[in-house]
Order: sequence, then C-alpha cells, then structure tokens
Amino acid sequence: MTDRLVNAVIASEGGMEKSSWPLREIEGACKTYYISLRDTERRKLSGKEKEHTQRSRRQSRRRERAARLKKTLKSVGEDKLGEFDKERVIKVLTGDYMSSEESEEDEAGEFSHFSVRRLPWQKEAFQTLKDRLEEIHKESLTPQHKRQLKKRKLSTTSSRRKAPEGCPKFVRRDEDAE
Repeated sequence: MTDRLVNAVIASEGGMEKSSWPLREIEGACKTYYISLRDTERRKLSGKEKEHTQRSRRQSRRRERAARLKKTLKSVGEDKLGEFDKERVIKVLTGDYMSSEESEEDEAGEFSHFSVRRLPWQKEAFQTLKDRLEEIHKESLTPQHKRQLKKRKLSTTSSRRKAPEGCPKFVRRDEDAE
C-alpha cells in the first residue's frame, strides 16, 4: 500500500528528479500517516478517542500560547520585562510553563469560555510577566481579531500539573523548590 502511494506522489511530481521531496521524506510521511490511522482506530475501539482529542487540544493551546508569548517577548524592549532577563525567559516559554485550560459549555452544550487554572508552583512575578506579554499581544491585534478571541475566565481551582524537571528558581516559588 505504501509503495503505491509513494509511486503516486512521485508520478504527480513528474518523476523523482523533479520531486520537491526526497524519497525518504515521502516514505516517512506515508508511514506516519498509516500509524496515525491505526492509532485512531485503536482509540475508537477502546473508547479513548474523546479523551485523546481533549488532551491534544489542551496541549496545542499551551504550545500556541507559548509561541505567541515568545514572539511578543522578542518584540518588546527590556523596560517591559522588569527584573527578568529576556534570554532566560525565552528558554522557559514552553507549553510546560503555561496555565491549564478547560473548555466550558453553557446549558445548550455550546462553547462558553475557557476556564484557566493557574500553576500553583509559579512565582507571582513570572505569572504577571506572562499576563503582561499577553496584554501586549492583544493590543497589537486588529479590532476584528480581538472580537474573535475566545473568552477566558480565571478558575478558583489551581492546575494539578507539577513543575517541569529543572524548573529555574526565577520561575518557581521558594516553597516548591527542590
């Protein structure tokens, strides 16, 4: 099956010499695709498809927020960072350091807002910096884009996620230090 697909891709490109992709890349993409089909089918059979979808969406939102904050951080001056060093902050702006979010629904089962659960092990100053970067990003958006943003409400419940391995002291609360 993979061979037929690889050959079809090569033929559609006008032959291997004209192909935009090396043979290994085409074969790797096919393998990944078929593995993903198999895994999806297994999750459906075991009843874990919905759980997987929710987990994937949460991780994706954290990665997107981290990328957005990194981009904003690179564009701001040192005066906006307070006590923080830009290079050190860039290194920790990953999904592991972003708050947890759950989508909430109204009575009709429609999306209502994201409930944001803060990370209890993060220092308040670092959380404030992330909030400030988020505000700077929002200020740069067009009015139409601002209207399309999903609502987020701060939850009274903290996230259960633990601090990542090797979490720097400038991010982590002292009482949580190892």
